[in-house]
Amino acid sequence: MQVGTAFAFSRESGLRAELKQQLLALAAAGSARATAAVNALAGQGVRVAVLAVVSDGLPDPVPAAYRFRLLAPRVGAMARIPFVPLLRAADDPALVGLPRKVRRALAEIRAEALGMAGWAFPGTL
Repeated sequence: MQVGTAFAFSRESGLRAELKQQLLALAAAGSARATAAVNALAGQGVRVAVLAVVSDGLPDPVPAAYRFRLLAPRVGAMARIPFVPLLRAADDPALVGLPRKVRRALAEIRAEALGMAGWAFPGTL
């Protein structure tokens, strides 16, 4: 769920208050935006269960690595999604077969997020 969507969903949905207190997963473009999103959500009393960090194929720049270290204790879990070069070139990313390590990372995100929300997740990817 994109950050803007999370805010709109949280504000406009008919969810009960207790369900709005935790965002299951957060995706933001870049470490600075992720930091801003976590800060904004925390200001509304919402905790991020899982922050997904998608690799661009290179090591994190020093400022990004620093931000992620500072964010780690403020979210339930941080998950690293490996870089998949084919996703950039694909006309339809939904048709790209994901490598096992990516499927495993996505399954870990799902398990962490749903586990922190108190929901059981019986399946895997």
